[in-house]
Amino acid sequence: GTLWKGDKVVVYSQSKTAYVYSSYLIFSPKTSSPKNSDNKTNTPKQDSLSTSQKTSYRPVTTNIYYYIENGQKGKMFSSNKRNSTGWTYWYKKTSTAPKQIILIRESSNGLDYRFAKIGTVRQIIYPFTKNQVFKTNHKSYKVVSISNKFTVKAGTFKSVVGIKGADGSITYYAPNAGAIKIVKNKKVIYEITKIISK
Repeated sequence: GTLWKGDKVVVYSQSKTAYVYSSYLIFSPKTSSPKNSDNKTNTPKQDSLSTSQKTSYRPVTTNIYYYIENGQKGKMFSSNKRNSTGWTYWYKKTSTAPKQIILIRESSNGLDYRFAKIGTVRQIIYPFTKNQVFKTNHKSYKVVSISNKFTVKAGTFKSVVGIKGADGSITYYAPNAGAIKIVKNKKVIYEITKIISK
């Protein structure tokens, strides 16, 4: 079988032979290790686990991401420069608009983007599970999907998470790519079309 990021499983033991490396699992706050004197398994409790934190949803600085946004072709690329607080500089450029600077940082708490006009916005919270709600900038966001297979013009991605924003838009994030598609009112307003290495 296969476990996908965000799947919930029942843990019967942490000391017996297992099918999943424990380093890939994140235990919920209610999780406790099964214990008894003869090393036999206790009555199983259902624990909420997420494997999302082991996957990076930050775009790779050595890649160039081509996209279409509101009908305009553009590209997003990084200078691979990082400031003292861990933010990496990224640039979005279209043929008709001036270059836009975005700062991106990933930590154990989530993936953050910082924009010039609105400040820091948490894009994804770590660890995440489907239907989870989190707040950033006084607005609520919800994890509405975790897809094992998700296709955009740039190709097919696994472990794609869909985050619904306060404005009703859904942004889809893929491992090592960041935002790959944004849909609002059933209309695609942003989509990655090609990814190349520098």
